[in-house]
Amino acid sequence: MREWRPNDHDNNQKRGQVDGGDQDATIAVAYKQLCARCHGPTGRGDGPDGRMMRVPDLTRPAVQSGATDEQIAEVIRNGRNKMPPFGTLPPDVVSGLVRLVRELGGRGPSR
Repeated sequence: MREWRPNDHDNNQKRGQVDGGDQDATIAVAYKQLCARCHGPTGRGDGPDGRMMRVPDLTRPAVQSGATDEQIAEVIRNGRNKMPPFGTLPPDVVSGLVRLVRELGGRGPSR
C-alpha cells in the first residue's frame, strides 16, 4: 500500500467552502465532508481511511482530556501529521467542530 498524500484527501479542492444557513447543520456538513472519512461518523477513527491514517478515537477519555479546546481548534486550522489544514474555515465553524469533538466524547467544552 502506498503512503497517503495530502492531495488524496477527498475534499482537498473544497476545503473551507462549507455552506449552510443553520449553524448546527453547517457543522454537521463540515464534519461529514472534512472529517468523517478518517475520524468516522461517531469520531471513533473508523472512517474508510481511519486505519490507514492511524487517526485517534476522539471518543476516548485520554484523547478528550489530552487537549484544550484551543489546541483542538489549532489542529483543525493547521493540521497535524497527515491531517490537512482547514485554515480557511470560518471561526464559527471551527468552534462548532471543537464543540462536536467534545460532544462525541460525551463532554462539554473545556478550557
